[in-house]
Amino acid sequence: MELQQLIDSELLNVVGLKSDQAECLYHAIQTGEVKDHEDGIALFYPESRRGVDQFTELRKKLQPRLVNSVLSADELHQGYWKRFYQVSKQLIAATILWNRGKAVAAAQLAEDVSKTAAKYHFTRLAAEANRRLTYHYSVMVPDERRYRSYKEKMIRQEELLYWEQKAYSFYHEIGLFLRTAKTVSNTLMETAQGFSSELDQADTNIQTLDFMRMRYSVAVMYHLMQNDASGVIEACREVLSYFRGLPFKAPVRSARSFQINSLPAYLKSGRYKEAEITLEELKQTVHSGSTNWISIFQYQAILGFHTGRLELVHSALSALRQSRLHHRIEEETQIYQLYLDFLEGKKDYQLGRFMNEVPHYTADKKGMNINVLILQYLISIQRGDRPAIIDRMEALQAYAYRHLKGDPMCRRSELFFRLLYLLARSAFEVPEVERRSPGLFLQLRETSRQIAAIDIEVVPYEELWERVKSLV
Repeated sequence: MELQQLIDSELLNVVGLKSDQAECLYHAIQTGEVKDHEDGIALFYPESRRGVDQFTELRKKLQPRLVNSVLSADELHQGYWKRFYQVSKQLIAATILWNRGKAVAAAQLAEDVSKTAAKYHFTRLAAEANRRLTYHYSVMVPDERRYRSYKEKMIRQEELLYWEQKAYSFYHEIGLFLRTAKTVSNTLMETAQGFSSELDQADTNIQTLDFMRMRYSVAVMYHLMQNDASGVIEACREVLSYFRGLPFKAPVRSARSFQINSLPAYLKSGRYKEAEITLEELKQTVHSGSTNWISIFQYQAILGFHTGRLELVHSALSALRQSRLHHRIEEETQIYQLYLDFLEGKKDYQLGRFMNEVPHYTADKKGMNINVLILQYLISIQRGDRPAIIDRMEALQAYAYRHLKGDPMCRRSELFFRLLYLLARSAFEVPEVERRSPGLFLQLRETSRQIAAIDIEVVPYEELWERVKSLV
């Protein structure tokens, strides 16, 4: 049912969609009247005993028409992708012509595909066009010169395709491990290093858009596992430089993914000016209110907290709240707002149930839960409500032990939790904290931030500790 979001209703007449119940189903999905199978049955076949089967058949009729509409909607395709769809359709047309005995016209069209696909790095299309042309000029219309030429091109494109597929496979393998593994094991890091090295050793002539994109995606993932911010930044810079040097404009999405990946590395390294420049560049390439838009302004909020430029946080919060997808990050937005209020010394917090429970974060025990617990502590300190802190003290320690201990990703959070716990145990006497656990704060300062956990440590813990000390 997501295809309907791509279709302008004015296109439906072109493909004959406005002739039966399929049109009604399209508009019902578009307006939200039909959200699932049950809604469709109730709307179209409320009295029928065969409603399930009938609605299933209706959906089957709608889907191919929507696909045809997508392919006919040229305004949906721009730049690189517009060229890709055009070449794809040309190759399909050539295949149809060959199947209908129009070999000469088919070959002419396939030759155009071969040339254009090679220029724009559409490797799979180029390989297929050249394969068909070698058959054409060897068996159908024998021409040795052209046969040899297209055979050579076919072999070259198949070599490029081999490396593209290998790079994709490596990327998928690492991505699957990262999605399913609880921690990054030495075995996984060795595997990623091996994959990255193998791709780096490929022939220097293997430099198609897809290969380079996947090669550097693997490299970025490896450097992320190593918590190597410089490695991430360098990999992103190299591939972005490659994109800029192409004889055609690369898809915006390709460059954008590396720009976004560089942001937490810049923040971890304290290279805040470069992070800000990247954020401004990204804002020019994303749709207002989209998922990427949200990510960009979340990073802007964190940049503001890490640099003490709270005006950046205000601006980011305003943009996030205007997004049509704000409902997805309401909890995160509240976290940012509460940190902002705390740092600005405000006392009139809009807390609701915030101080008493954690309603939405149970599935992310190492994410926003950490910030919820920290903020509950900070706000209680600011209010002078020490009994409330003492009541939560054991829960704070238990959480750190169960969910943070032994995880290098959350080592800094664990150390900060220990500081807060010891402060409460020490009757809120800072010198007593140092006596009980000498060097704990120094250990926090010397523990490197994790690139992948930049969004967890919204405000640097060193700054929060200084604020806590000033309040007690």
